[in-house]
Amino acid sequence: RYGSPRTVIPDVVAKSRADLLLLGTHGRAGIAHALLGTVAGDVLRDVTCDVLVVPPRRHGVRKS
Repeated sequence: RYGSPRTVIPDVVAKSRADLLLLGTHGRAGIAHALLGTVAGDVLRDVTCDVLVVPPRRHGVRKS
């Protein structure tokens, strides 16, 4: 789909009657987060289903 993820994702979730939405994040922090906001935060406010938000893997963290 074309358009802003902030509007497209909630629209697709509503039309598909999803029970769960899985979102990956970029993990921005500080000034980048403050200036750009978060798509995940906006989507969380606009969908009625459960949402699982997955942050990126941290550098230097080893897999077991």
